[in-house]
Amino acid sequence: MPVFKFRYQNILKLTEDKEMKLKGDLSKAYDELYLEKRKLDDLKSKRENVSKLLKDKTSRGCNIAVLKSINDYIKSLHFKIYIQRNRVAEKEKDIEIIKNKLFEMSKEKKILEKLKEKRYEEYKFHIKLEEDKLIDQIVTFNSKLSR
Repeated sequence: MPVFKFRYQNILKLTEDKEMKLKGDLSKAYDELYLEKRKLDDLKSKRENVSKLLKDKTSRGCNIAVLKSINDYIKSLHFKIYIQRNRVAEKEKDIEIIKNKLFEMSKEKKILEKLKEKRYEEYKFHIKLEEDKLIDQIVTFNSKLSR
């Protein structure tokens, strides 16, 4: 009896490999997003602390040059926060792109797996027909011998 061989097995294997790579890419992208969000949170925390320092210095009375330098630092933190928010948004877009690719790859893989299953069922059906045919031939042969 012939062994079942799926014609598109190489394509299915390639699809599975691509899907695994995309899963790895997605995991890496989530890690990068986490790091970028942490950086953003750190910047926000710094801004809060420096703003409190500015309020404290203002209420106690301080040299205007010191207040100006603190205020300039706060402005630079605002700019860094703006840039970091853009980085976070970019990472989120990257994740969405990878998710969409992964979704399409999963659909393609499922289609190939269903086709493989269908071909395997056809194979089993034909094998069963061949077995039945062989059994009929044996029975016919035995009945001719017994006569």
